[in-house]
Amino acid sequence: MSSKTGLRLLTGAVALSLAGVAAANTNAGSTGTIFLNIVDTTQNTSFMFDTGISVASLNGSTLTYSQSLASNANYQAFEATVEAGDSIDYSVVGANGTANSGNPLSYVTAVAQPTSNGTQGNNVATFIGNFLTSIANPSGGSTFNSSSAPAANDWARGGYEASVVTNLGSISDNSQIGTPIGFYSIAVSNPGGTHGGSTITAESFDWDLTSAGLLTYNSSSSVPLPAPLLLLLSGLGLTGLLSRRAAGARGQVVGAAA
Repeated sequence: MSSKTGLRLLTGAVALSLAGVAAANTNAGSTGTIFLNIVDTTQNTSFMFDTGISVASLNGSTLTYSQSLASNANYQAFEATVEAGDSIDYSVVGANGTANSGNPLSYVTAVAQPTSNGTQGNNVATFIGNFLTSIANPSGGSTFNSSSAPAANDWARGGYEASVVTNLGSISDNSQIGTPIGFYSIAVSNPGGTHGGSTITAESFDWDLTSAGLLTYNSSSSVPLPAPLLLLLSGLGLTGLLSRRAAGARGQVVGAAA
């Protein structure tokens, strides 16, 4: 996403092909769903998106998720602020509660296996939970934060990201656009306590956000194309093949006439 043209590249074909591509789980409220956070650290702007994937339904399940953000008005507003050469990264987080709300389960992207012991898992759940309950993002919706927007509504500027990263063993939770990043679950064994540990599990899939605004959660860095787009491409390929055969046949007729 080094320029505004990146978003618009293939927007029409991708948006059309992704119409109706489902997030398998329905929204469970802002405090219990997985959120995408994108930040332009150069322009000091950000975009947040509620994927609608509930933390509870993701636990122990297999999910393939694909969503085009290209037609999202808030994403377009964010993209309009982007200039060539800007530094843009993204992260994905979620939690079903804070340390004192039962058995909190957290999800966070990270560039490497996080480390956690003692109350660090509780802290991660609390920071993410606090973020999700404080932001002005509509449940199931999205938000564009301009450079003048309140910092409390921003994952990075609000200090939530830095706090979580500290408790992950100072392992970065974000990745540059176009680079997949691992996803980890953090289950707390002693919620709200000062002792006990956290079990951190690497999920099978990685998150990926392309410069064209395509967000996926898939085990392969090469995103599988939706069926409508595959049909479109195969149709174009067949048309080209038939055209070449027709041109070859005309050449043979011309040669015979000569």
